[in-house]
Amino acid sequence: MLVYVWTYDGNEFEKTHVIDYAESVIWVSRYRDCGEFEIYVPASKELVELFKGEVLFTRNESETTMVLEKIQLTTDAENGDYLIVSGRSLESVLSRRVVHKQTTLDGTLELGIKKLLDENFINPPIGNTDRKISNIKIGRINQFKEDLNKQITGDNLLDVFIEICTAFDIGFKLNNKQNINEFVFSLYKGADLSNEVVFSPKFGNLSKTEYSFDYTVSPNLIYVAGQGEGDDRAIVGYEADEARLEDLEGLSRKEYWLDQRDCQTNASSPIKDTFYLALLHTKGREKYQELKPVVNYSGEIIDNGMYKYGEDYFLGDTILIENDYGIKATATIVEITEVEDESGYKLVPKLSEWRVVK
Repeated sequence: MLVYVWTYDGNEFEKTHVIDYAESVIWVSRYRDCGEFEIYVPASKELVELFKGEVLFTRNESETTMVLEKIQLTTDAENGDYLIVSGRSLESVLSRRVVHKQTTLDGTLELGIKKLLDENFINPPIGNTDRKISNIKIGRINQFKEDLNKQITGDNLLDVFIEICTAFDIGFKLNNKQNINEFVFSLYKGADLSNEVVFSPKFGNLSKTEYSFDYTVSPNLIYVAGQGEGDDRAIVGYEADEARLEDLEGLSRKEYWLDQRDCQTNASSPIKDTFYLALLHTKGREKYQELKPVVNYSGEIIDNGMYKYGEDYFLGDTILIENDYGIKATATIVEITEVEDESGYKLVPKLSEWRVVK
């Protein structure tokens, strides 16, 4: 596996070394989280000196850029000296900032993401300009118009993006393929390939499946109670997204009470204003995600050559799974692990929670 090393001279990154002699390389790319890597390579004074400060690693075959975070040097007179260098992908740069003041997101997903990037990286307010990272640019985010109502204080920005993108089932990336010194943040959603890419025992690319369904605690309507007293208390009802009208009536209706009195509105705003009620609705959705019926459907994906990563499917795409009993599910490719060592090259896709197809 050919890996390029880029070092920072204080102004920009420059390609300074090529690693084509590693004993092993592990390269993990993720859909809505940081990837990670590890390179096991014979030690030399040149590499020890090279791996200082800000260092990036790239591969022609991967869109993911890695950032050096850890170095381990082992000396052994019998087996030789080795370096293990590791770290996370470029998205880890987002973890270098926290939302240090209360930030209200009241609008579309696109505008909320732009506000977080502007205030914490790109155009921080006067007096906080030392927080700016000039390398970071905003790429394609304007196709996401979903409503985003959220209050954030003190959270790590990477954690915020992971939480938001998980809730909306989309991915994010910080990419610098066009220009190594320009980090472009973008949101994206993989393609639905559930009619084209199928993993099943009958194709020899799925084994050891397990299936269980538990709806012991599974409300389909959550009452979210915010500030106020008696009839003046702000209360909204969150209905499960997939609930049909008949699911919310009679025996099928399963209610849950969620006390969110500590969810505060601005003193100058009415307690039942549109934003505050939307914020309570979001709290209901988050609670529903915790309490919704638990479906455990898993199996071992086998890369038998039937489908080729990078041609037939990509990170973030949705595929179909079917076991021997005809139980079908869709899942998203959320992680790709590539390993190359003395045993050869291996690729292992990891899937999101499987969503049973009724």
